[in-house]
Amino acid sequence: MAWARSRVIDPIDPTLALVLLVLLILLQWTPLDEYVADLCFDFQRNEFPLRDSFWFSTLLHDWSRRVAQWLLGTIVASLLLSGFVGPLRPYRRALAFLVVSMAVNAALIAVIKNVSVPHCPWDLRLNGGRAIEGLELGRCWPSGHASVGFCFVAFYFVARFFCFRHAARVLALTLGLGLLFTLSQTVRGAHFLSHGLWTGLIIWVGNLVLARLILGLGAKTGLERMILPLGASNGP
Repeated sequence: MAWARSRVIDPIDPTLALVLLVLLILLQWTPLDEYVADLCFDFQRNEFPLRDSFWFSTLLHDWSRRVAQWLLGTIVASLLLSGFVGPLRPYRRALAFLVVSMAVNAALIAVIKNVSVPHCPWDLRLNGGRAIEGLELGRCWPSGHASVGFCFVAFYFVARFFCFRHAARVLALTLGLGLLFTLSQTVRGAHFLSHGLWTGLIIWVGNLVLARLILGLGAKTGLERMILPLGASNGP
């Protein structure tokens, strides 16, 4: 029974992040990005029809970004108040983690994107599939807007810190939000599908590091989880 439990991968096991990294690298060698972009592109009208859609452009891009900024401001205010308001004091470390996680991960994605070579689908499609002349850096990888959704994954680590029984549901909900924003930018032609997936992985790894440093939260690697029960069973 102990051996069976040891084979269940903990989501915060670094081994899982490594597996996802390998899968994303392999994805770059497939035509999936181009195939999905072609599905979203109207070749007769030479445009992405949903580029300026209310649902994808206004609601899921502009408004959602404002909501995320408002939420971050609320968390920052709560952190500052936690030094004076008694009921908030037990949550001070968790609030600090949320602030640092959202700020650091958003900044990291922005910095990487600003120096990245890949171009956006709508630039390539409208220019005959070629990079725009004189524009060597596409500055389109990873997806900046997907980070607005994936930044909420930080709440999963807080749920784990407090041993919240529904932490798995928090993870599913926040990952779903990040994937929703990824797809919304994909159908608009703003990003290839993999751009958003890379954003999710980068933020996930960032949270693994920050959760260990700030919350003291970590997991044994998959190899350790398999070896330790065997060692225990061979004891005297």
